[in-house]
Amino acid sequence: MNILISGVSGEIGGQIANNFSKNKNYNLYLIGNKNRKKNIKIYKHDLTKILKINFKPDVIIHLAAKHLFSKKGSKNIYHNNIKMTKNLITFANEKKIKKFIFFSSVDVYGKITSKIINENTNKQYPNSYGRSKLESEKMLLD
Repeated sequence: MNILISGVSGEIGGQIANNFSKNKNYNLYLIGNKNRKKNIKIYKHDLTKILKINFKPDVIIHLAAKHLFSKKGSKNIYHNNIKMTKNLITFANEKKIKKFIFFSSVDVYGKITSKIINENTNKQYPNSYGRSKLESEKMLLD
């Protein structure tokens, strides 16, 4: 199985990539901005630009995102995250990939006022990162 994973320089993406890399039945194309593991090849791509690669994944696992800890302003975070998701959706459509796993964030809910949240919890004033994740969710539902 061919798997493309974006965001492998992050903690969760790195763990997912590491787990898949232990199984020789998976061919991986890993996208990140830095290599955290010496035994895994990571490709650097600016996902705010159209992805042009000769790899046809069976599934895309999308974790890449700029977050509030980034040095860029919140407006850039929102627009860059939306652009990255749009470009991966375009890539998936061009390659006719039917499986797309998107990692969102609790930040889509903004100010959380209850102890338990789920998909039906009201969204209240999410920050730019949360808004970008929420917008990405909506794009993927279309």
